[in-house]
Amino acid sequence: MSHPTLIHTPVGGPIMTRTFKVLAGIASIGVLTVLWRFFAGIGAVSNLSDGYPWGVWIAIDVVVGTALGCGGFAIALLVYIQGNLLVWEYGLFDGSDIDWDRN
Repeated sequence: MSHPTLIHTPVGGPIMTRTFKVLAGIASIGVLTVLWRFFAGIGAVSNLSDGYPWGVWIAIDVVVGTALGCGGFAIALLVYIQGNLLVWEYGLFDGSDIDWDRN
């Protein structure tokens, strides 16, 4: 089997497109936030203090983390069931392999 010869050619076109400028702006906001965090401390960007060291972070972390974890687990379980259990009995779920008269 022969392998094709790869020829490297430039793509062409402008680099500074509107999308590039928007993404560069978002990245610069992130860089400024990181620099602010490093020089001003964690309290400047997170509103944490000695009086409320955890703030609402722990509550949000528990609620959001539980929701994301349960959602991911449920999707993984459904994909496993469809891919490993139901395909053997019913075929693919596009309707073409199911014997509708059987049930």
